[in-house]
Amino acid sequence: MHQLYISILTVMIFERHAVEGGEVDHESIHKGLDIGLALGEKMAEVAFESSMTMLAKSFGPFLGALGPAVEFLMNFIGGDSEELAYMKKMFENIERRFDMVDDRFKGVNRQIKWSSTQINFGKHENTIKVLNHALQNVVQAREEVVGDYRDKFIRLYENNWKNDPYVLYSSVTSDSLINKNVIVILKSYLENHRGKIQNFLLGLTELVVRGISIELSYLQMKNKTVFREERQKYWMDKVASMRKVMLKADSDIKKNYKKQIEIDVSKQ
Repeated sequence: MHQLYISILTVMIFERHAVEGGEVDHESIHKGLDIGLALGEKMAEVAFESSMTMLAKSFGPFLGALGPAVEFLMNFIGGDSEELAYMKKMFENIERRFDMVDDRFKGVNRQIKWSSTQINFGKHENTIKVLNHALQNVVQAREEVVGDYRDKFIRLYENNWKNDPYVLYSSVTSDSLINKNVIVILKSYLENHRGKIQNFLLGLTELVVRGISIELSYLQMKNKTVFREERQKYWMDKVASMRKVMLKADSDIKKNYKKQIEIDVSKQ
């Protein structure tokens, strides 16, 4: 009788999880998170061209895994499990790689004096950082408090979100009399220093990716699955455009890099 009770209770737990969490495609989630980690590693290594290639070939599965993974972590019932621990660890590892990219970005960013008419990277970076921290609290939360962290994240998003990743994306892909294209500014301030510009562009990409993750996770939490999928496609197109612009800029800088080295040598 005791064993029968345990069996029934186990079935009830899994049934409850199935209702609250829905069908979970663990294979797709694993694949997507693996891609996210690999992308973070390439960016942390400042492997610029490899990072851009991964954005072209593998970014979709990573974005597609985010919503279902966050939903699984929020709705998991029944204590710890290997799957739960795996997903939490993967998010932690991805965050660690992106933090390394961000540190280099800030180092280069401090070398540039942004005028009041140019984009304020610090403002948008801070919004993304605050919300990303709140999102990671949801991801890593214990079962009994995950709802509280989710509600806090939603409030922060609804009170502070200003489509920050789009602003950062536009800084690379557009140009106007008011806001100069950031690549033009980088070339001027950094004198076509390819390594520094690559670090900055990878850091900008990292912020955009984190911003997209925040938006898609919010939509998943609000049960706007169809709209989340639409926004995922939207952002895949935007990132593809951003990637092309960055690769073109890097190619141009590479052509001028040798000339700049010769100029630097002549100054010594």
